[in-house]
Amino acid sequence: MGILTFGMIVGTISILSYPLITIIAVSFAGLLTIVESYCDVISSIFRVHGMMQWEAFSLIIDKIILFFLISVSIILGYGLFGIISAYLIASIIRCLILLFGIHSIFPFKPIVETNRWSNLLRLSLPFWSLLFLSILYVKIDMTLISLIIGDEGVGLYGAAYTIVFGLLLIPAVFCETLYPLLSSMYKTKPKAFQESFNLSFKYLWTVLLPISIGGVLLSPLLINAIYGPNFEGSRVPFSILMATFSFIGLSYLFDHVLVSMNKEKIVIRNFLIGVIINVMFNIFLIPKFGVSGAAIATFVSTLLISILGILSISKELHISLSIFKPMISSTIMGLTIWFLIPYGLFSALGLGILVYGLVLMIVKHFSARDLELLKELKPRV
Repeated sequence: MGILTFGMIVGTISILSYPLITIIAVSFAGLLTIVESYCDVISSIFRVHGMMQWEAFSLIIDKIILFFLISVSIILGYGLFGIISAYLIASIIRCLILLFGIHSIFPFKPIVETNRWSNLLRLSLPFWSLLFLSILYVKIDMTLISLIIGDEGVGLYGAAYTIVFGLLLIPAVFCETLYPLLSSMYKTKPKAFQESFNLSFKYLWTVLLPISIGGVLLSPLLINAIYGPNFEGSRVPFSILMATFSFIGLSYLFDHVLVSMNKEKIVIRNFLIGVIINVMFNIFLIPKFGVSGAAIATFVSTLLISILGILSISKELHISLSIFKPMISSTIMGLTIWFLIPYGLFSALGLGILVYGLVLMIVKHFSARDLELLKELKPRV
């Protein structure tokens, strides 16, 4: 399947007579698809056995390497080719870490059993489709920017996206760790499954929302501190992507919950709609608004995927979402940060976090039942 996918990608791009550097970049993207699929296969073995340490460790290393390599490629002006190469190198290292981990726990020898291929391909088709759509969704905006604007636009957008992508480690590790627990609960303990989802949403929303608001307000200071004044053009797309950050993290949770309920086809449908909307908005907005148009397209499509996700879950579960107290706390935090911006990044950020925590305690966001559920979940997670 991986060889077939790679062959189709390289064959198509070669027929279209693109420049050599573009063909190489797209070929690297095809290899990235194969490597990430192997990462997902190995990760699924860890999830089945409830052993998430190696997956969490590999994700952390992946994001650190990715942030470093993309930052270097942007500063050195390597454009789309450098960014795709960074993704490929980080994914290969992650795959090697996972292979080492799985072999140390479950020693294995590769064997070929052709009689099982057809059945395995049939069963894995929804997951292949989901992986393809997720990779397409993440990479399409950068590709369209390269075609419409050029490498300068790729650099500006990539600088903004790299920071957000690194922060997505938080919901990614959380959801990957939670997934085996949810899968085991769905049929055997439906009430506990429902409570676990509501609690997971509450904690994730409590963490993600202030990061989004803080990132939007502090975007000029953050971009200048990380990349310098030459990347002033990354500030607006970074602000928009940070506003998107909460919805991306929540969509991670919704997707994992739906997959644990054996609703992979719904996740694929939601992603397909998101990809179509994303491409349409990118094609329309990038020529008008540049890299900020790509960020707007990501915001709209991600918000739509999140809405579709929660609506799909609401048809199966009685959900009770704790939304308003974190919103009130984040608003007060945002006002604090706004007034403290003239005093510098660290003053505004530090006091903003402190104010957010204090307001959460004042409004009594966390109940005794939350702590009981957390104690029950902690040993299993």
